[in-house]
Amino acid sequence: SVDCHKDKVITYAQRKGKIATCPSCGKRSSSIHSRYKRSPTDLSISDKGVTLLLEVRRFRCKNPECKRTTFAERFPDVVQPRVQRTIRLAKTQTDMGIKVGGEVGSKLLTKLHMPTSGDTLLRLVRKAELPKHESPRVVGVDDWSFHKGQTFGTILVDLEKHSVLDLLGDRT
Repeated sequence: SVDCHKDKVITYAQRKGKIATCPSCGKRSSSIHSRYKRSPTDLSISDKGVTLLLEVRRFRCKNPECKRTTFAERFPDVVQPRVQRTIRLAKTQTDMGIKVGGEVGSKLLTKLHMPTSGDTLLRLVRKAELPKHESPRVVGVDDWSFHKGQTFGTILVDLEKHSVLDLLGDRT
């Protein structure tokens, strides 16, 4: 179900299945131990922030050799375990951090009703997978002086793709 408020939307959800699989041993269980609520933040809708209110069930693991006695059901397409934002929101915030940086991205995301701190954006960027790059075939090298005749830097450029490969703090 969905509740619309003045500045936010709350979506209530729960899994329908009666069986869950233990993430440690892979044994299936239908014995419910308890329930709790998770409330990860999702992408905004128009000018309203969105929060999911997920009812999570804890199950008893039936495998006596398993190190877990209980485990929580997972929502792998929606939210990762122990994370307070959905996968979609994390991807959007990571992309924003890569494109515009920490503090500026934080201010822009706050205006888009997806607030986060600049430090969190930088943390998301550091965790992001780097894109796969082929080795360049044609490389351009140039150096310049930061301070006339004293401090030098070097730039490496992929001349076929017209992209910077690296900036070096010296001439060596």
